[in-house]
Amino acid sequence: MLKYFISYYQVFIGVPLLFSLLMADAPNWSVETNDYPSNMSVTAVLVFNDSTSSSADIIGAFENDICLGTATASQYLGDWIYFMTVYGNQDTDSISFKTWISVQDTVLNVVESVSYEPNASFGSPDNPFQLRAYLNFDFSPVVSGVPDMSVELGT
Repeated sequence: MLKYFISYYQVFIGVPLLFSLLMADAPNWSVETNDYPSNMSVTAVLVFNDSTSSSADIIGAFENDICLGTATASQYLGDWIYFMTVYGNQDTDSISFKTWISVQDTVLNVVESVSYEPNASFGSPDNPFQLRAYLNFDFSPVVSGVPDMSVELGT
């Protein structure tokens, strides 16, 4: 009986506990909205390794390492859309984005960036701004720097 209790404990208590310890929590990105006199909006779709991301992913907007906005996904017409308010001031310049990919439990840099413009709007629900992130992605090769050549055959 004790043997079965220990096995039960290991499987039903120990395994989930171990799994929860191995998986890190989502990043704790936050913005002090009262520190900024203006804002802009970004309505975006997140594309991870050329596929639409899941609902559990998070996007953050940053200037250097300072968080200026965060968003989680909302369902809109079958797509996961991110509605983000990005805060800033007259000194705010370029906004970069990071994303936490929940299934990979990792934070990635997003390829796209925007210039901060008070009261500006990037994207809409019907035409969202596309944010792309990649992890161990096998890109198609790009050949450049090779001059055009012609070869005569059969002379």
